[in-house]
Amino acid sequence: MPIHGFNQIVTTTAKAPVLSFFKFNITDASGAVGTVSQGKANLIASVVRNSAGNYTVTFNKPYPLNILFCDPKVHRNAISDTFVKMEYDVGSFTPGGSDSTMVLFTTNAGTTATDPPNGSEVHVMLVHQAIKKLVD
Repeated sequence: MPIHGFNQIVTTTAKAPVLSFFKFNITDASGAVGTVSQGKANLIASVVRNSAGNYTVTFNKPYPLNILFCDPKVHRNAISDTFVKMEYDVGSFTPGGSDSTMVLFTTNAGTTATDPPNGSEVHVMLVHQAIKKLVD
């Protein structure tokens, strides 16, 4: 019986795309951020709540060069929790400098900035260009 090999093909104009995941939990009704989990990636330095529904993600050095895709999702603790939608602010990514950051924001079913419910988790999938050391 012949053996067939199949290869997945990824087409992109970016050199060396990398898929990364991280998550953080919401620890109270005011949207406070708990522990950031990212496995062994060590991509994220911190996640900070700026205001209702607005969170800044700070990357560890070396920084990603470019974010090609970002898919943040809020997973509610209970079906009865308020529905919120999280998005990535596309103009917020700032590579290099003293810090490299991006902003995630959440809204309710309308367009009002709303914190994720207490006990929920935010899961983020990022596709970014390979990381290389930038000059400090």
